[in-house]
Amino acid sequence: MQDYQVSARKYRPPRFEELVGQDHITTTLRNAIAKGQLAQAYLFCGPRGVGKTSCARILAKTINCSFRDSHQEACGECPSCQSFDQGRSLAIHELDAASNNSVDDIRSLVEQVRYPPQGSDYKVYIIDEVHMLSTAAFNALLKTLEEPPTYAKFILATTEKHKILPTILSRCQVFDFKRIRLQDIAERLALVCRSEEIVYENDALLTIASRSDGALRDALTMLDQLAGFSGGNLTNSLVCDQLGVLDKALFVECTKTMFAGDPTHTLQALDSMVARGYDSILWVIGMASHFRNILMAKTPGTTELIDSGQEYRQQLIIQSQETSTDMLLAGLHLLNQVELQYRQSRQPRLLVETAVMKICYLAQRGQKNINLEPIQAPKPPAESETHPLQGITTRLPVADFRTPAQVKIQAKVPSESNPNNFQELRVQELRVQESSERALKDFSDQKSIPETQGGGSHQKEHSPKPISSNAQNTGTATTVDFLKTLRGHLGKTQGNIKTIPKESSHQWSPPPTTSCQNLQKLWQHLVQECRDHNLGGLEGILSRNMPLEENRDRPSESNSKASNEPLFLSVILYSDTEKSLFDGEKQGILDFLVEFGGFGTRPQWAIQQQENNTQREKFLTEPERFNRLNAENEDFKDLSTRLKLFLN
Repeated sequence: MQDYQVSARKYRPPRFEELVGQDHITTTLRNAIAKGQLAQAYLFCGPRGVGKTSCARILAKTINCSFRDSHQEACGECPSCQSFDQGRSLAIHELDAASNNSVDDIRSLVEQVRYPPQGSDYKVYIIDEVHMLSTAAFNALLKTLEEPPTYAKFILATTEKHKILPTILSRCQVFDFKRIRLQDIAERLALVCRSEEIVYENDALLTIASRSDGALRDALTMLDQLAGFSGGNLTNSLVCDQLGVLDKALFVECTKTMFAGDPTHTLQALDSMVARGYDSILWVIGMASHFRNILMAKTPGTTELIDSGQEYRQQLIIQSQETSTDMLLAGLHLLNQVELQYRQSRQPRLLVETAVMKICYLAQRGQKNINLEPIQAPKPPAESETHPLQGITTRLPVADFRTPAQVKIQAKVPSESNPNNFQELRVQELRVQESSERALKDFSDQKSIPETQGGGSHQKEHSPKPISSNAQNTGTATTVDFLKTLRGHLGKTQGNIKTIPKESSHQWSPPPTTSCQNLQKLWQHLVQECRDHNLGGLEGILSRNMPLEENRDRPSESNSKASNEPLFLSVILYSDTEKSLFDGEKQGILDFLVEFGGFGTRPQWAIQQQENNTQREKFLTEPERFNRLNAENEDFKDLSTRLKLFLN
């Protein structure tokens, strides 16, 4: 009974080749020993139970061995190796920094370094859990660690590398130990079971390895515990029950039933699991991991990323062919949401069960969508049922209608001989410019032509003008000619010929009698009428360009010579849109002024268009003008204050 040792100590690797899962480190150390290029300090860092201390002991034993083999492994028979195995070597010192972390302990160690080893080549100091040293202890070790005697070697081991001072790290060769693979741990456990004559199942060893989280020492400890409970017979069901791990077969069955749209089996399995004392979150985490493994199994290149046994991997490959990627991603999203909300929920079981029913609902919807027959697209109407010119507006665009695009107009129009025989009419590409806001509004407000009735009469008074495919005219003239042609053909098919109205400007109403022969009053009348008819753009132009000339009556005979001098009306425009808008109205405005102004000669426009980068003067409203005067004119401000003037 007194000679019993736990498996973690009994099967501690004595040689580099027996160190599990750290080939990148053992190869480097062997080459350094073979070339005689040993550093004065090493730092082994990594998670627990991955072989840091074991590797440090193997390195200390190997460099002091008198008869190393060709693979740079210790012989185990020389006096140095035997004294190390028996624990009485004076050349290798181990220090637990967790309990010897003061500066006095490090000073004592530094004093021992002065004495050379007896009967060995090197004096090795192994300091485990070195991150537990105090800052003063680290500083006391710095000088010795940087320039020790040639026979002194330091091997530091830690699980928390970030706590080591940078000055220590810079003086050591750092080796990062990685977590041990699941299959490597299972193989090591199988070796121990064969040595201890324990009957086992491969799935049972894989379950132990998965629970160890990459730490071989933890796996060996669990193996000792389970072997004592089972009496030397390890089954997968027993291991799952004892370690609180859910069997992978449960996840396989739950996936089949949920993706079939049936939540019954999964809900019953959850109830049974809770009755046995399991937490529901274990099922959530395990199912999410199972969905991830199925996604990995869909592609041959990612199958190796599944850390499991061969039997379970084959089940994943089969299941990946039966499930869709979108359902797996949806299930993963739901399970991740449950995991985040589980700890804050007052009814965690209800949260998990709701997620199960959501996954089943999504699976049912996916099956319904698959079983639906493809929807046939509606057949296009026959050419005889619909007139090709249906929907074309009867309203012609204004003279300066613009759009930034280049369009190709292509339509089918009836021939003169047979109205039902449509010939393709082609017009060369038209470059149409940008339109003004008013032109776009007027153009879009018009009603489109009603649908063509079959069998309508055709009149020949207005025969369409032939349009040449190589016409040179572009712009507005070509557009109007083309629309006239279409309008003529359309009138023939409808038996209804209408003349195309000529685009005209706004019809201005006569001014009051008191405003006649007064330029400013006539101009104000135009502004007011624009405001009444919602012509905002034109109102802004006229208001901003109010004429500054004094009111003048009808010229008499005495000043007839002066009346013959032309009157120039200055207008400043700031954009192409304003220019297009004003060009369409300037003729009507001029006719209005001539009719009611009583001028001796016809006024002329002096239009000036400023560049886009020129800062334009803002048109101010009456409250804005009042506030501006109040802010800039001190006399006006004083007067308004005394008279208590205000303007809302």
